[in-house]
Order: sequence, then structure tokens, then C-alpha cells
Amino acid sequence: MEETVNTLIDLDTVEVSLVDKGANQRVFAIRKAEQMNDIIKDIIDVPLEQETEVVEALVSKELTDDARHGLIGAMRIVQAYKDETGMREALVALATLLDFEKPEQVEETPMAQEDAAMEKSSEDSINMNDIPDEVRAQVENLWKANEEAVKKAAELEEVLKAERDERLTKEFISKAAESYGNIPGHTADELGLMVKSLHTHDEEAAKKIEGLLKTVSQVIAKSELFVEAGVTAQDQGVKDPLNQLDALTQKHCSENPGVSYAKAYDTVMKSDEGRKLYTEYVQGN
Repeated sequence: MEETVNTLIDLDTVEVSLVDKGANQRVFAIRKAEQMNDIIKDIIDVPLEQETEVVEALVSKELTDDARHGLIGAMRIVQAYKDETGMREALVALATLLDFEKPEQVEETPMAQEDAAMEKSSEDSINMNDIPDEVRAQVENLWKANEEAVKKAAELEEVLKAERDERLTKEFISKAAESYGNIPGHTADELGLMVKSLHTHDEEAAKKIEGLLKTVSQVIAKSELFVEAGVTAQDQGVKDPLNQLDALTQKHCSENPGVSYAKAYDTVMKSDEGRKLYTEYVQGN
């Protein structure tokens, strides 16, 4: 009996239902949920490569059990499609969409840096047993020469560093003596080393301290703090009225040979200048 084929036309679709499994058992490009579930289940059942290490790493991150199991399942699915073109870019884009923050880099301690350098040096070393005999000697010489060059470069860097430090020290001390040498209680050496140390730790704060020291030094220099007060004993002696009278008497004797000192002194005392000096002497005593 010939099968009748019916064609439905001019239909008004009211509803489209999505089901887990097709009823007609035919193969479609779009898979039903039941089929996808089976595929995902098969993928999740496949352990990760180095799964033990992955689990230990996740345990250290203080995740809940549900979060840890979910993350392992997601990683198993990604593992199944890791060779797909564009998978890496897709994961990066996904991390961006999920707004995952990039973890802060922890500054390595000096010991950790030294260990890393030793590990790098070990990786860079050459196994001479793998070098052909005919060129092994040349390779050994080149390797030793390279090690010596690296060592000399490190030593030269230390020397240059010491020279730079010495030069900077002299510059800061010279600047301290010139710009704020009036600061009491501290030498230029002390102030220069202090400012140099500040520059090493905080450049901006060091500049402000320098400006403050310079201003204080200028204020002190312009104040009367360092103005000389009083007169020396020598100056006091020159200005003494009796000494000035004696000088005038000596001058009169030299200008009038044969005149005695007493006669010259009497003449000076009768002069206007002599009387003035004598009055100053009497008032001063």
C-alpha cells in the first residue's frame, strides 16, 4: 500500500516545545538535552591530568567542597576541548566577563630571588657529556670564559656602585655646607648624610626637608644671632682717652725736638682736643 504524504501549509504556530528526547528517533544537528547530558557526564567522569596536584592546590585555596567539585568538573570539560582552535582566547574572554581580578604579585624575598637565580643557573648549565669529544675542550673554555666575564661584570658593578655612592655623599655634604650651613648643632657632614638617606627612601619628602633646612639657615644668617657684640681688648685700648692723650703728646714731641714729654703733655691738655679727651676720661671713670 502506497504511503500518503501530507503537507501542512498556512499554519499558525502557537507553541514550540523543547523536549529532552525526540519522539521520531531521527538524527538532528541540534542535540536534545538528554544526549548532551550523557556527553557531559562521560566527560566529567574522565579524571584530569595530574588531578592529585590540582586537588591539593584547590584545597589550599580555602574553597567550599561544592565550589571545589564544581571547579574540577568545569576543568574536566575544558580539558576535553583544550585542543580546539580559539579555546585559550575563549577562556581569557570568559575570565574577563566574569570580572576575575588579576591576583597581586607578591614581592619575592631576597632569599627567594637567590634561589630562583640558582635554579636558573642550574637550568642554563651544560652537560659536557652530551658534547662531542672533538669540540668539548673549546666548549669548556668558552663556558669558563663566560663565567669569568659574568663574575667580572658583577665585581665591576659593585665598584661602580661604591663610586656612585661616594660621589653622591660628597655632593650632598657640599650642598649642606653651602645651602644650610647655618643650622646649629649639626655639621655639614651630618646634614648631608641625613638628606642623602632621605632621598633614598622618599624623594618627595627629602626635597621638602631640603627646602625647610635652606629656609631656616637663611633666617638664622639674617638674624642678629651671629652679630658680633662688644669690642676687643685691643680696640678698647686704642679708644681709651688716656691712650689717645699719650699719642698726641708723643706726636707733639716728635714735631718739636727738644721739648720734654711733660711740657708736651701740658700743651696737649690745654688744647681743645686734649680737654675733650680728658673730659671723656673723667666721665668714663
